[in-house]
Amino acid sequence: MTRVSFMSQGCSEPTQMVLQKLPNGNIRIEIKTCCKDLLMALDSESFEVDPLRELFSWEDSKLTEIAQHLPHRASTFLFAALIGLQVEEGLVPAQDVTINISKF
Repeated sequence: MTRVSFMSQGCSEPTQMVLQKLPNGNIRIEIKTCCKDLLMALDSESFEVDPLRELFSWEDSKLTEIAQHLPHRASTFLFAALIGLQVEEGLVPAQDVTINISKF
């Protein structure tokens, strides 16, 4: 299992994702969030995806479908979900990823 936690703007608590590889090769993603935009974009708090389709194709992508209902393409959700899929699929090692942005 892979756990991903990230903060969204306007939310006082981090969004939590748990990704688990299933026997059929798909990965189940469970999401707990207080982010209103993400809650509105989700059909349910848990869904299955084909990790290779999600990582290497734009067509028929569940994550892209969800992201299209968010306010913008730069949503932290999409980045966090894709990194989580890479880790659960075994393509990259688990690691903390931090992005600091400042305007000067």
